[in-house]
Amino acid sequence: MGSPPPRSPHRPGRYKDVVAHLWAWQQRTIARMEAALADREPVFPQWSTDIDLATEDGVDRLNARIYATHRDHSWSPVYQQWREGFLYLLNISEQVNEQNLLDPSRYSWLAGRPLALILLTTYDHHQEHGEALGIGYS
Repeated sequence: MGSPPPRSPHRPGRYKDVVAHLWAWQQRTIARMEAALADREPVFPQWSTDIDLATEDGVDRLNARIYATHRDHSWSPVYQQWREGFLYLLNISEQVNEQNLLDPSRYSWLAGRPLALILLTTYDHHQEHGEALGIGYS
C-alpha cells in the first residue's frame, strides 16, 4: 500500500480513520455472531463496555474514543485489521443457520430482534460511510 489514502471529504480525517471506525464497530458485530454460534451472551470488547450505547451521546463518546485510539495509526495495519475482521465476520456469519438468523425470539439478548438485523445494520454502516467517502457499494 504505497501512497497514503486520500483525505475524507466528509470530515478532516482520512479514509484510514473511517476504516478504523468500521473495524471497531465490526468487533461488536463479531461478538454477537460468535455468541450466536456458541449459544451464549455476547462478550463485547472491553473498550466498548463502559459506555451506554443506547443513547446518541454514548455512541458519540465511543466514536470519539475509537478515533483517539486509532488516529495515529498508519493506513496499512488499520486496513489489514479491518480486512481480516471483515473476512472473519463473513466466515462466522455463514455458519449461523438461516432459522437462527431470522427468528426474532431466538436470542434473548437481542430483545426481540432477529440476528440478521445485526448483519443488515453492519452493511448499512459500511454503506453510509462509503457513500460519504464517495465509494459505492452494489
